[in-house]
Amino acid sequence: MKIEFKKSLFWWIAPIYINFIFELIFSDFRPDRWINFLENHVFLVILFVFINLHSVFKTKFMTGLFYLGFGLTCGAETLYYFWFGTNFSASAIFVLFETNLAEAREFLSFYFNAKSIFLIAVHLLLILGFFIKYRNSISVKILRQKKWICLSVFIALLAVFKFSHLIDQNFPYLLARGIIVYQYEHFQLKDLPLDKQESFLSEVEHIGDDEATYVLVIGESASRNHLTIYGYDRATTPFLTSLKPEINIYTDVISNSAFTIGSLKKVLTYNHFQKDKEATLVQLMNQAGFTTFWISNQRPVGPYESLVTKISKASHHVHYTNTAIAGSVTPHDEVILPYFEKALNNPAKKKFIIIHLLGSHLQYKDRYPKEFDVFHDKASNLVVNTDEAVQKRNTYDNSITYTDFMLKEIFKSLQTQKGEKNMLYFSDHGEEVYQTRSFAGHYEENPSPPMFEVPFLFWTSDDYFKNYGLTIDTKRTFMLNYFFDTYADFSKIKFKQKRKRRSLFSEEFKLNNRLLNSGIHYEKLVR
Repeated sequence: MKIEFKKSLFWWIAPIYINFIFELIFSDFRPDRWINFLENHVFLVILFVFINLHSVFKTKFMTGLFYLGFGLTCGAETLYYFWFGTNFSASAIFVLFETNLAEAREFLSFYFNAKSIFLIAVHLLLILGFFIKYRNSISVKILRQKKWICLSVFIALLAVFKFSHLIDQNFPYLLARGIIVYQYEHFQLKDLPLDKQESFLSEVEHIGDDEATYVLVIGESASRNHLTIYGYDRATTPFLTSLKPEINIYTDVISNSAFTIGSLKKVLTYNHFQKDKEATLVQLMNQAGFTTFWISNQRPVGPYESLVTKISKASHHVHYTNTAIAGSVTPHDEVILPYFEKALNNPAKKKFIIIHLLGSHLQYKDRYPKEFDVFHDKASNLVVNTDEAVQKRNTYDNSITYTDFMLKEIFKSLQTQKGEKNMLYFSDHGEEVYQTRSFAGHYEENPSPPMFEVPFLFWTSDDYFKNYGLTIDTKRTFMLNYFFDTYADFSKIKFKQKRKRRSLFSEEFKLNNRLLNSGIHYEKLVR
C-alpha cells in the first residue's frame, strides 16, 4: 500500500486535533471523549478507503465535498459537546425537527458565545485553506491495488467500526439515523385520527355539575425549585403564595422527559402511541360533553406539523397567538388573555380550556415584559459565580414571576364563571439553571434532577369534591405520564377503559418506578 496523500494529511487530521484540544481547554472533559477521539481517526481512515473505491470519488469536486462534510461534522460534534456537556445523540434530531425558526434564533443567541464563534471560525478557515491550497488538485489516493482489495479493506473496517461500537460515537451516522427514525415515526403517527373530535374510548360520562369550567394550564420549562411555594428563597410566586391556603401543592412530581414533545405526547394521550389505537385528553373531554378550547402561545409548527398541534385540532376552538418567525419578536404570554376571556364568555354550559404558555422557554429574557425584570442580585444557590450564570438565573427567575402573574390573571377571570370550577397547573418539564451544574437549559442525554422536577398544583371551587371522593395526598410520588387517567378522575369523568392504578387521586394508585424517556431511573440522577 503506497500512500500518496502526505501533503494533504495535515488538513484532514487538523479538525480532529483542534476539536480535541478545544474540548480539553474549554469543556468539562470526560474519559469517553478519548473514545470519540479514536473514533474520529478510524472514521477518517474509512473515509479515505471509501474515496478510493471508485474514480468518481477521487475527482477534485467529490474529494472537496468529502472534506467539507468531514470538517463541518467534526466542528458540529464538538460544538454540541461544548454546549451540552454530552455526546450528540439521535434523539437530538427529534428536538431539531420540532423546533421552528424563531426558537432556533433564540436558542443560538442563548448558547452562542466567543468560544463558540472561535471554534466555528477556525473550522471555516481550515476549510478555506484546504480549498486554496489544493485548488488545482485535491484528490486523495491511498490504495493503488485492485479494487476488490480496496473493497475488502473497506468492509473489514466497517465491521470493526460497528462491532466495536465506535459507530455509536460517529456524528454523521447518528445524524442520519436520527433523521430516518424521526421520519418513520412521523409518518406512522400522521394517519392516527388524533385531530378527530372523538376517540375509541367508550361509555364516557361526566358526573359533575351541569355547569362546569375546567382550566388546564401547561407551563414551559418551569422547575419547581424556582417557585417560592416550593421553598425557593426568592419571591418568584407572590400570587401563588397568597393563594396557598386554597390550593393543593404536590411536592414530588416529575416529567418523564426533558423536552416538550417527549413530555406532552405522554401527558395528553391514553396509550402513549404504544398500541394501534390512541385517544387524547381533548377527545375525552369532547366525548364527556364539554366544549373544548385550545389557546397556545407556542408556535403551532416546526418543519412538520408537530404532534401537539395535531392533538390540539380536536378542540372545538383553537387559537395560536404566536406566529413569530426568525428575526421577529415572540409575544409575551399575556396575549392569550383576550382569547381566554372569549372562551369564558362562550354560552356553553360545560367548558374545558387548555392554555399552553411559552413560560420560561429559553431565551429567558425574552419571556417577560420589562416591568417583570425584578431580580438583579446574585442568587444564593448558584454552583458557579460567573456573570453569565448570575444573568441567566436572574432572567429565568423573572420568567417564573411572570408565569405567576399569568396564573393570577387566569384565576381572576375564572372566578366570574357559574357552576363548579377548577384550575390545574403543571409544567411540561423542568430546567437546569446552575443549580446542580454549570449549565442552563435541558437535555435528556446528560440529565440533572431539576430538568424533570415540575410544579403540580390545583385549585377547585367550594364543595367541588362533595359527594365525589378522591384521595388527596400532596406528598404522593407522581410522574406526568400517568396524567391522562389522573385528569379524568380530577374532572369527574368516567369511561370504560379507565385505569384506576394510573390515577394520582385513586386509592388504587400505584407507581412502580419513575423511568425517564432516556431509560434512566430518576432516583439515580446525581445532584
